[in-house]
Amino acid sequence: MKTRMNNLVQWIQVSKIRTKTIAVITAVAAAVVLPQLAHTAGAALGAGSSVGEMFLPMQFPVLFIGALMGPAAGLVTGILSPVVSHALTGMPVSAMLPFLMIELGVYGLTAGWMKNELCKPVLRVLTAQIAGRVARSLAMVGAFYLLESSLPLRASWSYITAGVWGIAIQLLILPVLLTLVEKSRG
Repeated sequence: MKTRMNNLVQWIQVSKIRTKTIAVITAVAAAVVLPQLAHTAGAALGAGSSVGEMFLPMQFPVLFIGALMGPAAGLVTGILSPVVSHALTGMPVSAMLPFLMIELGVYGLTAGWMKNELCKPVLRVLTAQIAGRVARSLAMVGAFYLLESSLPLRASWSYITAGVWGIAIQLLILPVLLTLVEKSRG
């Protein structure tokens, strides 16, 4: 009887790891594809890359997986997404890659941590957005300070204001999706 119970526990643990791995891979793929779709739409509309900067398509799957699957899955998704995207598409550009890795890693980690705190989905998303933006801004200020550049405040501020629409859309859509998925789980 005890052996059967141990086997069942092991099977459940392996099943959870497999599910999280598939979710992370799917989210990383979405974080590569969605920005490409946004940039393609931007090019077709004559807006260039500003559509991606405005709607933040790479952040969406990272926040979703973190808030749904927990901090480890969110952190891995957040770090891998820009790395895989850069390797496959050349975007983000090399100079921005470390900043996006920090930002998205913090998004995923914070959204996942907030899940463990049993917070409402809108609070998970909002807290993660703030934490990720702050982490990226601090990293940019630190890097520019080391390079003795006067650009950091303007660059940080323009990045925050450019993504306001994406932040608003994420705050509207992600909590609804998270609630639906969590209710369907039981």
